[in-house]
Amino acid sequence: MARGVRKSYLFVDGVDRRRFLKLLTVAVERYGCLCYAYCLMGNHFHLVIQTPHANISSFMQYLNGEYAQYFNWRHKYTGHVYEGRFKSPVIEDSFYLGNAIAYIARNPVEALLVKSAAEWKWSSYRATVGKCVCPGFLTLDWLSRAFQAESLEASRHLFSMAVHDANGNEYLDHGHVVYGGTRFHGKVRQAIGATLYRMELPRSFRAVAQPPLNELFAGAKRSERRLLILRAHVVHGYMLSDIARFLDLHPTTISRIVNRTGSYR
Repeated sequence: MARGVRKSYLFVDGVDRRRFLKLLTVAVERYGCLCYAYCLMGNHFHLVIQTPHANISSFMQYLNGEYAQYFNWRHKYTGHVYEGRFKSPVIEDSFYLGNAIAYIARNPVEALLVKSAAEWKWSSYRATVGKCVCPGFLTLDWLSRAFQAESLEASRHLFSMAVHDANGNEYLDHGHVVYGGTRFHGKVRQAIGATLYRMELPRSFRAVAQPPLNELFAGAKRSERRLLILRAHVVHGYMLSDIARFLDLHPTTISRIVNRTGSYR
């Protein structure tokens, strides 16, 4: 999800939205991604994207960068178009995926722009349930996995029911960065700990399934403490103040240890 700067409009009219969808088509092909869903609102948009090449940042940099240039050119604006970095929670390809896409389709209804999701022409809902031609960049393979029905039509029916479920938002905690079961959280944690800790990840991702500090430091010798402090901060996303409080040290001392110890290996 990405939002306009100061919550201002990203899409003024249909011309803007059509240009964005053209750029989305190019981005999906260029970066080898799969687009499962989209919804273009007024001051923000939602996408559900699978990235087999783990290149979501490159994908979004192209899409947002190209659209920002177009938007400023067309409307004779200058400066930033987006409000900070896009948000990108990770979703398990299962029940959680279906509910996340249903939540996206409900956006125009909950914003009181339309009475039903099928009335909003700027989302993937109509194509997903078979009410219009599916655009080339949109894939519907996820339907059978998320709803496990006997046919495409049955899956579409179950998805439509999920969209119209008034309590559907209860399935998603929007304060989380990972939507899935306990095992899925563990897999994400393993991937971050093994390879992604060197990347510029938000702290919320590093904190996924983080072990308790008393478990992390259990049985540690004094000589091992510096490395464990670095691991707690860099890999598991603990704030320096949390580590200092646990070890009964001043935050400045913890900060000095982190800076001196260097990069985690």
